[in-house]
Amino acid sequence: MLNCPRFLAHFRSFSLGCPLRRRNLLYLLTAGHGFEHWYLGLIGPVLPFLAQDLQLTFTQIGFLFAGRALCSAFSSIVAGFVTDSLDGGKWVLVGCLAGIAIAHGGISLAPGFIVLL
Repeated sequence: MLNCPRFLAHFRSFSLGCPLRRRNLLYLLTAGHGFEHWYLGLIGPVLPFLAQDLQLTFTQIGFLFAGRALCSAFSSIVAGFVTDSLDGGKWVLVGCLAGIAIAHGGISLAPGFIVLL
């Protein structure tokens, strides 16, 4: 790789001349982030069926959405702090996406409100 100032290294690493493995990581992270938003966008249309199947009130559903938003905000703060402490760190981002995938898998297996909360 060419020598360049540290603040330009991030931009150079994702250019056309970057190694294939770094570009694949970018594609993987982009796809994971896209699937996360797709999943969250899918909850709205499925909400009436979810409420009926789990026998939830709209108040309980509101608590679930508020809890998810609070967890997301808190985890973003913690992940940002850890990433800055580790001077970047793509693996922190990969770990966060893996944690989201595991959490969403757990949500799909929850039998009721208490487990979801």
